[in-house]
Amino acid sequence: MHHRAELPTHTESGAQLGGVQNSAPRAICSNLELAYEEHQAHDAICDFLDKQGFTVTRHAYGVDTSFECITGTEGRLVNLNADYDALPGIGHACGHNRIATSSIAAFLAELVSINGNIVGTPSDGVAGILMNARKELFVEYFGKIAHAGGNPWEGVNALDALITAYNGISTLRQQILPDERIHGAFLDVPKVANVILAYAKSYWQIRSPTLNQLNKLITRVRLCIEGAAVVTGCTIYGNREGLYTDIVLNDVLCQRYTKHMAASGRSVIEKYEKPLTGSSDVGEFSNGYYVAPTLHSMFAIPAPAGFFPHHPYFTACAGTDEAHEEGIAVGKGLALLGWEMLSDEKLFTRTKSRWKSRLLTKLDE
Repeated sequence: MHHRAELPTHTESGAQLGGVQNSAPRAICSNLELAYEEHQAHDAICDFLDKQGFTVTRHAYGVDTSFECITGTEGRLVNLNADYDALPGIGHACGHNRIATSSIAAFLAELVSINGNIVGTPSDGVAGILMNARKELFVEYFGKIAHAGGNPWEGVNALDALITAYNGISTLRQQILPDERIHGAFLDVPKVANVILAYAKSYWQIRSPTLNQLNKLITRVRLCIEGAAVVTGCTIYGNREGLYTDIVLNDVLCQRYTKHMAASGRSVIEKYEKPLTGSSDVGEFSNGYYVAPTLHSMFAIPAPAGFFPHHPYFTACAGTDEAHEEGIAVGKGLALLGWEMLSDEKLFTRTKSRWKSRLLTKLDE
């Protein structure tokens, strides 16, 4: 079982996690650190778990801001994912520090293990959601430098290649499916006007509801990128790619989580079958690597109407005591669900059987 609370989530005050006064939530909320740079968050959580007597592996799996903390040495493993990165310019407006709160709270029940990885509705939340598969492309164009006023005919303009690719992809957007998305950023472009510079770099995200659809869309995007190199005379290099697969819902996990949250007075929608246009690496657990049944849940925090994740005002909402309380409630629900997966053999067998069945259905799509 893998948990990712991907919506309104965050942390502010010194918090009672498992009956222990914890300053880690305040530290995460107060110190905004971007992905792969969450050094203070990493240390705050690891220090806290150390004080509770757990053995913590810091800088796990070759990632400087990742950690792993496992309790128990035998039997079935229940994994919880704890995100804690912020967004550029708007802080914790996606709720990742509250995700850390809920996952750590569940772990402190001493029933499950927790892995902290940085690869961290009208109701009170959703037990199971679908999200788009996503491909990342980092594209570099290489041309030839020249003086823009003196001998421009001798130059090969890498910026022209990047802009040509952007215009081609923008045109392509008119012919993609309504729930597909393509968006990009210029990472390195010329800073002067009188020089034809020989280098430009861009970053693209391509999203589609299923991996099969995504692969078809990627082919079309690549044609725009490669065609731009052809017409401008540049060479092209894709130096890094990342893939998030779509998510496989598990009926049993959704049902049990909904029941446990109801016991805490939270009304949670069992499943939301329409894929959200966002993406998450949690799909790698449920689908891409065929690892394990997975729960990707969302939970809501109090916020004024019209304010959503990735809005600057949402950062303040996610740092309130009320938001923290919701994270703790989610932690309790996850702990109970984890215990069931560890202790109820019939329930676990049914969970795994449903997961395999959904995987076979997806492979046939």
